[in-house]
Amino acid sequence: MSPAAEAVRATGAATLFTAKLLMRSRFSLIAAVVQPVIYASVAGLVLGSGTTAGSL
Repeated sequence: MSPAAEAVRATGAATLFTAKLLMRSRFSLIAAVVQPVIYASVAGLVLGSGTTAGSL
């Protein structure tokens, strides 16, 4: 597995863990706002690393 893919996988795991903690917390409104931003960031990382790997 390439370093980029490994980084994306680790980031994804940490993101899911954080999202689960947020959803369990009392700050569900904050979680509702933060979650899409987190997912968009991860999607950007995945697409970015895929593009980088494709260009190498």
